[in-house]
Amino acid sequence: MINHANEVSKLIKQRRKDLNLSQTELSGMIGFSTKQGQFVSNIERGRCQFPIKFINKLANALEVSNETVIELMAQDYKNAIIKEVSNAPELSNQATNQL
Repeated sequence: MINHANEVSKLIKQRRKDLNLSQTELSGMIGFSTKQGQFVSNIERGRCQFPIKFINKLANALEVSNETVIELMAQDYKNAIIKEVSNAPELSNQATNQL
């Protein structure tokens, strides 16, 4: 299984718990059907990525800035790229040094 969003996942889970929200409640606040609580669970476990178009709603629901969410998403993408490149030895040193 690929972990898509480690830092964003941690933020979502921690802030949701801090705010005493269930996964179903957070799902509804973001704009998903309350029947999609499983979606939040999957994000928290890194099984899928959080859709970029919902960053504003996520930040508002978690009471954090958009910039916080964006920075963590960028870090997750950077980490995923480094991990992928490290699996391709011919690109590993060159690409990692440039990141």
